[in-house]
Amino acid sequence: ASSCALVNEDNFGFVKLVSPQGASPINIDSLISTNHPCLFAPPQFRLELLGAQALTFWASTDEMRTKSTSDYKLSMAPEVLSKRFCDSRNEFINAVNYATID
Repeated sequence: ASSCALVNEDNFGFVKLVSPQGASPINIDSLISTNHPCLFAPPQFRLELLGAQALTFWASTDEMRTKSTSDYKLSMAPEVLSKRFCDSRNEFINAVNYATID
């Protein structure tokens, strides 16, 4: 029945709409070979990153105009998050290297 359908996933589906033309499918091999962040970024880090992005947006709007700059250290957020991200990435790479069988 799906081969007889006028509209099918291959031609009009969500994957087709959001994927660049000629994109290769994502599989576990490609994720591991590129050390993709989805494999090692802990859920708590993801929540903190989303919160930091939201706070950055909020702080860059008129909401923070009445606050003094000593009340918040917005410039520290990227540095702290980058360090935690790199630490998680390095732990993941080490774990993959230890699990590799020669």
